[in-house]
Amino acid sequence: MNYYTWVPGSKATFDDWAAYGGDTWNWDNCYDYFHKPATYFDDGNLYETGLKDMWTAGPLEVAHAELVPQLHPFRDALRKAWTSKGHSLTEDVYSGTMHGLTTCITSIHNGKRSGSDVFIRGKPNVTLMHSSQAQKLILEGNTVTGVLVQGPDGKTHAIKAKREVIVAAGVFESPKLLMLSGIGPASHLKEKGIKPVVDSMHVGQNLLDHPIMPHVFRLKDGYGLDNYIVHPGPKHEEAVKTYGSAKDGPLRSGLLELVAFPRIDERLQKDEGYRQLKEQLGGKDPYGPGGQPHFEIDFVKGEVKLKSQDPLEKPHINLNFLANDTDIVALREGVLWVDDILMNGEGFKDIILEDYPKPLPRDDPDAMKKEILERSQTGYRKFSSPAEYGGSSRVLRLCQILAARAVYRRMSWRASSILPLPSTVLTASASLMRPCFL
Repeated sequence: MNYYTWVPGSKATFDDWAAYGGDTWNWDNCYDYFHKPATYFDDGNLYETGLKDMWTAGPLEVAHAELVPQLHPFRDALRKAWTSKGHSLTEDVYSGTMHGLTTCITSIHNGKRSGSDVFIRGKPNVTLMHSSQAQKLILEGNTVTGVLVQGPDGKTHAIKAKREVIVAAGVFESPKLLMLSGIGPASHLKEKGIKPVVDSMHVGQNLLDHPIMPHVFRLKDGYGLDNYIVHPGPKHEEAVKTYGSAKDGPLRSGLLELVAFPRIDERLQKDEGYRQLKEQLGGKDPYGPGGQPHFEIDFVKGEVKLKSQDPLEKPHINLNFLANDTDIVALREGVLWVDDILMNGEGFKDIILEDYPKPLPRDDPDAMKKEILERSQTGYRKFSSPAEYGGSSRVLRLCQILAARAVYRRMSWRASSILPLPSTVLTASASLMRPCFL
């Protein structure tokens, strides 16, 4: 799945950024940067979105997801169910408003997948070191001037900067590296035998990740790509052969074709805890105060701490998931909202066989809470960590992100771990809590 899904986010979110970084961070002033990295292709002239005029010069090739013929029955059933419940279809989620079911844009064009490496190809001033681990930042006084790196040869190398050091090791490894270098909460650093250089209580704190709850239905045969991609047999062999010779067929697909951006106000409003929280916020919806599509976000923050002084040891990560009951309600109601479309909507209800691997206790809130707590897992997506382990389901995936930014003199912490407000996008390309129909 080495590709991006490309969605810019909601205008309201970026406009809220202005309070933290000035008007240069609002939607209008960020807008051109959404298009700068990419060139959009619509070789069949299938979509009237104006994207060809916006994305014209970037090295990343993007296009609407190619709709695999074998998934035609699935797509038709899903769209029919969606519209039968009164929801809209759209192909424009790029103008600041994200609502409806849309065909996603991906960094796949003519079967070729593009990644972030396109931005550094042919750059003489960029050197990539594989199998390497940053050990510690080099400080001269309170200024970061370089980094100690264990290279693939197992030896430690000192790499000095001419201008600045950018720390972009991901949301977990960036604070770990800072703390190993003496930048972080002084009491915690002393616990681990590290001399504090900069006492910064915020390093490793305020961790917000998004829980994913796998929610899967088993469908009738003929509505998936299992026999082409997963199971050995003639269809799989033919799919491999076709892709190998012509970069065509089911293996050309990114598998994610349709993405939905909903709001579920009517369901959330039935919960007393949600109503109380909304009242505390002055009547603003906590999950999408500016009209953004709803995404489940943990209000209770986690943290990243050191286990030891060993740079190769993974940090202690406390995600502190679902410590707030309102978050559990949001996940529960999101699941039930999608269930209503898939299980009761025209077309799709006829192809569902059963829950997988076991039935959900939809009519028992306490039992649903237990299932949510047992099934939920990290999405590893909110902060675009280098290790995107991901979590997905066949029918529904709830995704979210949050990030922020901090700068310490000549050292910039630029992991996408640090944007001031939650966005309805993935920072790697863009996209946040959405039902993803695979």
